[in-house]
Amino acid sequence: ARAERPAGCLLSNTSADTYREPVYLQARMPAHTDSSLTVQADLMASDVAAELRALLGAHDTDIPLADSVMSWYSVPAQLIVTAHADGSVTRHIRSAAGDSSADVLLSRAFDAARTRGAALMLWPENLTADSMVVRLTLVPSLDENGWKVVAPAGRRVRFTAFYLSEPTQSPALPKPNQGQPDYPFFNRQSRITGRLTLQFVVDTNGRVDSTTIHDLWTPGVPRLTGELERYYNDFLRSTTTWVKRIQFSPARRGSCPVRQIVQFPFEFVYRQPAPSAYQKSPPR
Repeated sequence: ARAERPAGCLLSNTSADTYREPVYLQARMPAHTDSSLTVQADLMASDVAAELRALLGAHDTDIPLADSVMSWYSVPAQLIVTAHADGSVTRHIRSAAGDSSADVLLSRAFDAARTRGAALMLWPENLTADSMVVRLTLVPSLDENGWKVVAPAGRRVRFTAFYLSEPTQSPALPKPNQGQPDYPFFNRQSRITGRLTLQFVVDTNGRVDSTTIHDLWTPGVPRLTGELERYYNDFLRSTTTWVKRIQFSPARRGSCPVRQIVQFPFEFVYRQPAPSAYQKSPPR
């Protein structure tokens, strides 16, 4: 995961186990912020992204490779900028990454932009507050599970800062020929169909961590009650029992097995049993 510096196998990946992914710089302000200020924050992010590229030796619109100064676990990094009504700014780093390389570079880029008169916030006359906060965040294109990072709703402006070599990724997958969950007896007898999704963590040995298993339910939709709840819980018990006993091929970063969150959908569809080949023929 990016929350801590990797050790052991993850530090031994070779260039053959990696590929290049972009890292973006984006600005965020509180949701209720006036649009004129969010535009200024985006311009600040654009200025700082340009300085990041320059510090890494890029020219004009070229996007540099940052492998010489940081690693894939150096991001995300966040610079919290507080602009004051008197025109001054204060800043501090809030990092969730495994080392400080991106933090240092982001701070240097912000200071360089300010030195050349960029990365400014113009104070609106009607703003009564004496300060405002802009969060400049370096975000990787992939999160710790190998999923694409999606920009927050309504704030999709981001600027490519540089490329980093990421370890190749492969998901955790169930090994073949392990059967299927049992169709609960009473659900089958009543011809009840259903679908559900379980979420759980698969560890580095390919086993499901049973303490992490839970079903996913659509937010805002009430849970089932009464007889429907009993049918659903039967399906849930069956699928939970099955995932506890099956074996996965673990997820990998490069050549290294890693823990991964898995979302696994199930569907139970009743099918009329076929006539038995040994069924007696009706009397003539």
